[in-house]
Amino acid sequence: MLRGWWLEGGDDSPVIVVVHGSGGNRADPAERMLGIAKDLVSYGYSVLMFDMRGHGESEGEHVSAGLYEKNDLLGAIDYVRGRGAENKIGVLGFSMGAAVCLMAAPESDEIDAVVADSAYADIVSIIESEFAERSDLPKFFIPIILFMTRNIYDIDFTAIKPEEAVKKISVPVFIIHGGQDEMIPVEHAYLLKEASQNPDSKLWIVPEALHANSYIVRPTEYKEQVISFFAEALD
Repeated sequence: MLRGWWLEGGDDSPVIVVVHGSGGNRADPAERMLGIAKDLVSYGYSVLMFDMRGHGESEGEHVSAGLYEKNDLLGAIDYVRGRGAENKIGVLGFSMGAAVCLMAAPESDEIDAVVADSAYADIVSIIESEFAERSDLPKFFIPIILFMTRNIYDIDFTAIKPEEAVKKISVPVFIIHGGQDEMIPVEHAYLLKEASQNPDSKLWIVPEALHANSYIVRPTEYKEQVISFFAEALD
């Protein structure tokens, strides 16, 4: 069971599904989820915000870096259609939520535009980097850890490759990333943009921004950029 909020916009307006990051929730202050939702509703969009499995008020215990969470987003899309909404749907995700949006998009004909803020191109490289910083163990332990995770929790981190998913997305994708992101290096953003096959896809690097805080450092420009992108793709 997933729990969320439906925020009504204008009559027959497009719908934006907003997806939080790992460890967050639909009202996460670190990502300014409510401020972003307010901006979108003020423009006239209806917004669905929900807690992914294992987060906030939703059920579930394990987080899978997007492997299973993409099904949560696909379920959210089904919910939107179940409400009778017939207009176009855009998705906006942050960090792991951005990766979820990128991986879900090729599997749904209902997603018409994707905004991915601070997504990773593949999770294994992030795991390797974090392992090197947080552990004194040699790198040959990483395949062992990945093997154990796959066999104990049925989570195959090697299958989590948003970069490969982007190659299969036909709709426009807007990649946003902080130039000072220490959690997910900005190089991931360039890889994701390069992977897109849609000529209307965009890349915006916010030089001074840290991880998933581009909206915090440039709220007005962020709102304008995101709404402009969605307006062109959905209206």
